[in-house]
Amino acid sequence: MIMASSERNAALIMTKDKMVYGLGDNRSGQLGIGNMRKTSHPIKVKALCGKTIKAFYNPALDCDLHCYMFALTEAGEVYTWGGIEYEELFNHPSDGLPWQVKFQLKGKKIVGIACGELFNMAFTDNGNVYSWGINNYDQLRIGNGEKQTDPCIIASLIHVTIVKVACGSQHSLALTTEGELYSWGNNNYGQLGHGKNTKIKTNPVMLNVPHMGKVADIITQCNEQSVAVAEDGCVYVWGWGLLIKGVVWIPSSTKYSTIYDALKYNVPYIINDDRTENELNILKDLKTIFDNRLTIDLTISHQKAIDFEMHKDFLKIRC
Repeated sequence: MIMASSERNAALIMTKDKMVYGLGDNRSGQLGIGNMRKTSHPIKVKALCGKTIKAFYNPALDCDLHCYMFALTEAGEVYTWGGIEYEELFNHPSDGLPWQVKFQLKGKKIVGIACGELFNMAFTDNGNVYSWGINNYDQLRIGNGEKQTDPCIIASLIHVTIVKVACGSQHSLALTTEGELYSWGNNNYGQLGHGKNTKIKTNPVMLNVPHMGKVADIITQCNEQSVAVAEDGCVYVWGWGLLIKGVVWIPSSTKYSTIYDALKYNVPYIINDDRTENELNILKDLKTIFDNRLTIDLTISHQKAIDFEMHKDFLKIRC
């Protein structure tokens, strides 16, 4: 089962038989059920039923007008819906129903999507990046500052192979197969990582941060914070966010153990789980941990009985 939940207390669920349901808040049509009425029971999203959904995406923005959704299928089809201002931007009827985004791919397939503030990125299986939406900070990298209603390839990234993209509210990041990181768009809070002398980057520019080395993964917060994890596992942050004191103009190392710790709860609540056929081994794993004498932290002794060795955390769970 795949489930995606937006920050507006809404949820989308795909079952094993490829049926898609929406429930919860629906004030901007983010459920894709053809209206804007909330529902406490699951309602079929008919336009998506029968399709194998690979993932759901939505921008983590604090505005109902921008609360729109994407669905990416295993076949590489992209569907979008919701968001009053979003639908108006693309001159699409505000009926709250999913419609397919058309790409000129010539045999290529979309394998990933990222959402910003009314602009979007998608990348293909051969590493090309497409952008569309508003373009007030040239975050689409099409050079004219005007909105783009149809996906357009970012020509300045054709010479590299992109394996992941991430979008903040007004900036974008792209990661290559070689661990190189490119950024472009607005830099008012240092979110591009190129230093304080740069206000806007209209072209994707590779970050030159020797101490960070090659990058293994990237993510952005919903507004102005960027995060990357290096190949050695070190997590770097820059820009401005709830966990950054002031503005960080260049990538700085942290003590976070994972890329998501750097954002805590400031990312969309999206869960994509295609392992439903796998048997869970929770009890087996708990037994392994329980029997590990190296981690025992409590011994209970009795005069007429043997000592009991155990873990305090297990007692807390039992209580």
